[in-house]
Amino acid sequence: MESRFVQLLTARRFAPLFVTQFLGAFNDNLLKASLGIFVTYRLAESAGMDAASLVMLAGGLFIAPFFLFSGASGTLADRVDKAVIARWVKIAEMGIMAVGACGLWWQSLPILLVALFGLGTHSTVFGPIKYALLPHGASMGDKYGPILVSKTSFPALANGGSLKGVKVGVPGRLTSAFLTLQMYDPSFDFEIIAFDEIQDAVQNGRVDAGLLIHEGQLTYASEGLHKIVDLGEWWFERTGGLPLPLGGNVIRRDLGAETMARVSKMLHDSIAHALNHRAAAVEYAETFGRGLNRADTDKFVGMYVNQLTLDYGDRGRAALDRFFTEAFEKKLIPVRVPVEFV
Repeated sequence: MESRFVQLLTARRFAPLFVTQFLGAFNDNLLKASLGIFVTYRLAESAGMDAASLVMLAGGLFIAPFFLFSGASGTLADRVDKAVIARWVKIAEMGIMAVGACGLWWQSLPILLVALFGLGTHSTVFGPIKYALLPHGASMGDKYGPILVSKTSFPALANGGSLKGVKVGVPGRLTSAFLTLQMYDPSFDFEIIAFDEIQDAVQNGRVDAGLLIHEGQLTYASEGLHKIVDLGEWWFERTGGLPLPLGGNVIRRDLGAETMARVSKMLHDSIAHALNHRAAAVEYAETFGRGLNRADTDKFVGMYVNQLTLDYGDRGRAALDRFFTEAFEKKLIPVRVPVEFV
């Protein structure tokens, strides 16, 4: 085991990226720690601000580029040679650290904050070159998917009426369910609620409607809720029979082609084993069913663990490309996302 580890660390495909990432993480944390100490003991008083507030501001500035530029960074990683990106990012990092050093030398809070934002941007651009999409393990809704429900029947909404003014409980903004609902009709208001609390929020009137994922897709009717639209059905009909992409697996590129292929095969074989031993798999899954009986558990497992989970296939890949393309064309994501598999 040790010889394999040493061999990996010294491999030409892995060692340079490992050293680069290590030094990059060291730089990021060195500047953040230095700034934290600096504002705590010196600059907080002179700036007339609370030290804790400045430290929180610094953390926010470091994280902000991930929200602002992650989409563009992914597109860049797909279109430009990754070695070229890594070289230019590292050159930029040296310049950013030089700015940070000047900020420490001159005891300048604005310069240090600019350097922190620069390091966050550097990490955002460098991140996407580390991952690739695996062809196995996806969740695809094949004529079913997240369901929008309400406490009372709304025939107008069920027949494609506008969601303007409707407050919807959603499981998160960075979810495929939320993005799909935006494609369906972006005019709704929303509140982020834990996915397993959305049905209660609809029942007690906290929200007008709820976007249900997971087990809620099977249990809402028994709780007296009414379906407005099944987004998987809507997507299937308007795309000529494509499944709705809901989730996928990625792998680090720096593991190398051989390791990525081995992990991909292991994942494929694991899913195939579960499909070939369905009864045992469903029995195990039932322990995580959150109130589902055996029949509903079996149905739910069949919805999201199937041949499309084993491999996207042509339909799954076409669906993923269509999904990202439409999201971009509707200006719901900042850049077009090319689909690239291991």
